Amino acid sequence: MVFLWGLLACIAGGMVTMSGILNAQLGKRIGIYRAALVNNFLGSITAFIILLMIYKGFSVNIHSLKEIPLWVYTGGLITVVVVVGSNFLIPKIPVIYTTILVFTGQFLTALVIDWFNKVPITFGKIVGFVFISGGLLYNIYFDKQNKKHQ
Repeated sequence: MVFLWGLLACIAGGMVTMSGILNAQLGKRIGIYRAALVNNFLGSITAFIILLMIYKGFSVNIHSLKEIPLWVYTGGLITVVVVVGSNFLIPKIPVIYTTILVFTGQFLTALVIDWFNKVPITFGKIVGFVFISGGLLYNIYFDKQNKKHQ
């Protein structure tokens, strides 16, 4: 089962990258903020259709929504920031750098969240982060070297 979850996580990661590329292309054509609006609008329609297919209808218990802490709803706001950021960055730097830098931000955020949740931050996690960061710096350095020789 762990393999299946890992595979699904890899597929989701690939889709995040593809989504960023496609949204950045849309952003180049209609503007990054309009592209973010279109992205989230189409995402909402897609989620609504999936909801209808899975649950055979749509009903929301307004009372239960009021009981959820307000900060939980900020995920949608964060989504807009992610989309606008990707729309801005992807045309400016190679996709591989954007992907690794986004992953670096995710990793650091996960470490902070784990730390606040009293989840141990192991030596292996730190070493993994150092290797990934080192790989990024290695690639940037050699890309610059190759450009000098062209």
